[in-house]
Amino acid sequence: MSERTIKLFIHALLSEENKKFLRGRLPAGATAVFLDELTGPARREEFARADYAYGNPPADWLEGEDIRLQWVQLYSAGFSEYQQLGRSIPVSNLHGFFARPCAETVVGGILALYRKIDELTLLKSRKEWIGSALRARMKLLHGKKVILLGTGTIALAIREILVGFRCELSLYGRTHPEARFRTKQELLAALPEADILINTLPGTVKTKGFVSADLLQAMHPDAIVANIGRGSTVDEPALLRALQERRIGGAVLDVYAQEPLPVDSPLWNCPNVILTQHTGGGSAEEERGKISFFLENLSRVLAGDKPLNLVDLRRGY
Repeated sequence: MSERTIKLFIHALLSEENKKFLRGRLPAGATAVFLDELTGPARREEFARADYAYGNPPADWLEGEDIRLQWVQLYSAGFSEYQQLGRSIPVSNLHGFFARPCAETVVGGILALYRKIDELTLLKSRKEWIGSALRARMKLLHGKKVILLGTGTIALAIREILVGFRCELSLYGRTHPEARFRTKQELLAALPEADILINTLPGTVKTKGFVSADLLQAMHPDAIVANIGRGSTVDEPALLRALQERRIGGAVLDVYAQEPLPVDSPLWNCPNVILTQHTGGGSAEEERGKISFFLENLSRVLAGDKPLNLVDLRRGY
């Protein structure tokens, strides 16, 4: 590698400021080629000549026999589109990077439902004052019984925030030592007493449709469901029925079975639903932080070390 230029392919649309930031911190002998500075077939041709890549390239780009790619740093935590790859190219994700913003989004959405911020925002847009009529329908997050599906960094960040609200918190996870529930049967038995069910599960074969009709049926009519995991982990038709029939109290949804959410999806018109449009991991520092993580991991790779956050494509995490 030291005898030739190290070529990086950046499959991400970066601001000019962040392109400059990245270029200014490349190791000696490394050059970066940016997706938006190429057109047509030149993009894939340059990708095939790259040693390392940052971003989420089309999965079929990684299948070509002519590519010399040695490692890919994704700019996402999810990687389901790469799970069927026939090649064994090392892939890192951004596990843990989005934990704090995702946690704040979920808690913010729940508070919006409980404190009627969603309704108040609509009233403001109509310049309509109803004031005291809302007060009797407002609820407190303080002291609520919360079940967190998953034991990863997002679930633990949510738990950390909710401790401040003195919530009664329980984790569901098959192997985590702090998990209170390890089977779906244990979960079903606990759900009738839960006020909030927060799903942070990754998208795998085993978690597909995990938040199912029977789980939703077990919840009490005022309970809230939140999904900050993956759209595939929730039985969306069952959730829609539960919301439309008011068998649960509401939902905070950041991810969906299909994205963007189709304009004819009934979710747009469901009562007591906050739709955060897969923005949960976002922040003003997001792009710069992702680049910094990539550069740190690149340094590890060039030093002969394993990059952080290597994923097992077959297992899904």
